[in-house]
Amino acid sequence: MARYILIATVVGQPPGWTYTKWGRGRTIADTAGNALPGDVVWPALCDAANPVNMAPLDAAASAVMGLPITTLAALSSGNTGVAGADVGT
Repeated sequence: MARYILIATVVGQPPGWTYTKWGRGRTIADTAGNALPGDVVWPALCDAANPVNMAPLDAAASAVMGLPITTLAALSSGNTGVAGADVGT
């Protein structure tokens, strides 16, 4: 299971969606089997996980990125390590 949360805006087209702007707080899963309700399944974005715009939500995503799992407290405090994470949303 690899799930991420966007910490900055991403623009793109996941499979089955139109080209869209995805804002901070949107959860992204690598496969439909790993997705929870409300997640966007976007394998290509998960394959190129970037700490500038994504943070890991589970152990698999943490291992892929080499970063600790993001907690709700970290997101609430804005302590994601990204300056201007909500710019453009």
